[in-house]
Amino acid sequence: MNYLLCCVIICLSSLQAVNLFMFSCRIGTEHEKFGFELGSLRPMKYEQISELLNGIAERFDWDKVMEGDNIIGLKQVT
Repeated sequence: MNYLLCCVIICLSSLQAVNLFMFSCRIGTEHEKFGFELGSLRPMKYEQISELLNGIAERFDWDKVMEGDNIIGLKQVT
């Protein structure tokens, strides 16, 4: 199944937004990703998101952010 990820970036000022895109600096910003099924544009189910996050964690060796037994995010290992 194909998915579409939308990224929403919340910035405190337009200058921060310019800096983000010019310098790829993400300090002081927050991002949220929204996943949708391409065919129907329905939101992804948790199971699909979990599979996606687990795959990214394995491929790029990132740490999983867990809430109980559920993966809720990823943290890049530095």
